[in-house]
Amino acid sequence: MSYNIRYNWIREQLNRLDRKKARIIIHAHALEKAAHERFTIEQLRETVQTGRLVEKKCGYPNKLCFKRYFGKENRSCVVIMLFEKEHIEVVTIWQTDGN
Repeated sequence: MSYNIRYNWIREQLNRLDRKKARIIIHAHALEKAAHERFTIEQLRETVQTGRLVEKKCGYPNKLCFKRYFGKENRSCVVIMLFEKEHIEVVTIWQTDGN
């Protein structure tokens, strides 16, 4: 299966909903993890809006994963989210050290 056909659904999800303008809903589990990992709500929002796609963590039909590096703190925020019709739901987050 070629790359373009295999991951075409990811492109469709990203084209359907603009990450920078969409309403973001954060689940309670993600808020607890953010507090435990010492991420702010603004860092979560920035990861959702400007993070890079981690394709191997994505799942059909609407589960996407994004990662954003925060250089000053030397750590990355990884976010699993569900793309719904009118909003984005942040399900869980975790931290990785470095880039």
